[in-house]
Amino acid sequence: FSALYGLGHAWMRLGKPAEALSPLGRAVRVSPDDEAALDQLALAQQQEKRFAEARDTLLRLTKLRPLDEGPLRRLATCRLALGENEGELDALATLARLVPDDLDVLESIARGQLRMDRLEDSVASYERLLGLEPERLEARRAVALTYPRLQRHDDTIRSSKSVLRARPDDQDVLLELARALLQKGKAAEAAEAAAELVRLAPK
Repeated sequence: FSALYGLGHAWMRLGKPAEALSPLGRAVRVSPDDEAALDQLALAQQQEKRFAEARDTLLRLTKLRPLDEGPLRRLATCRLALGENEGELDALATLARLVPDDLDVLESIARGQLRMDRLEDSVASYERLLGLEPERLEARRAVALTYPRLQRHDDTIRSSKSVLRARPDDQDVLLELARALLQKGKAAEAAEAAAELVRLAPK
């Protein structure tokens, strides 16, 4: 085991994950619960874009190290690459219990929920994120574009105006603002937003 692991680890330190795969895989077969070998093997698999293999290796590793956030982050990344949205959210939810105020984790959860059309959940996650860091512009934009899908016109207006103060040429947000203003009977303001959209349109 030691020789196989040492060889694989040496290849990884040289930045050659493809060469590391064979000795690390053999090392794990010899010692299936060796955490260091599993960690290095998963890293090599991930770097070689063998995401399904990396996912399986990381699932084994996270069972051995359930409180280690590093493998959970990598597991979520692999599952995202594989299009496994539910699996990604499971990994992120576990991670969020370990690091509840990690803003990147909260944003990843919100994005994942949005990809799955879990709109109410996504908005709640974005709102929690923005409660911790109100100036996160991409999160503000995402929630501004999600409120209209929930018919939350007042929230659309408020959040869209907030985004447009920072990014006045955002045509998607301007369009949703104009629609929400019309829904609320604010025709004059809606016309102003529409006129701005026309001004920004490619000539």
